[in-house]
Amino acid sequence: ICQEAAEEWREKGISVTVSTDTVQRCLTGGRSHTEFNAEKNTWLAPEEEKKVVEYYLALAKRGFLLNHKQLKFHVNSLLQAWLGDNCPEGGVGKNWSTQFI
Repeated sequence: ICQEAAEEWREKGISVTVSTDTVQRCLTGGRSHTEFNAEKNTWLAPEEEKKVVEYYLALAKRGFLLNHKQLKFHVNSLLQAWLGDNCPEGGVGKNWSTQFI
């Protein structure tokens, strides 16, 4: 399967490598690396993410668009309030807002 897929792309002029491990993991119901990392590195529960999005949209309707730095600040403030001393010193991380959006 992997060789056939790679050949199809090669015919289109695109060189790709299809990992047999990735295909096997997908066929057996496993998670992709992206899914795994999203679950492992998440700071907010789905309902909390929804609240952040609602807050962001409410501000946008009023003409206050948040940039990445401001969004990160607000989320870090929420985490600090929720987690207290368990909140990491650096907050959600440098590229968190890019991944979140």
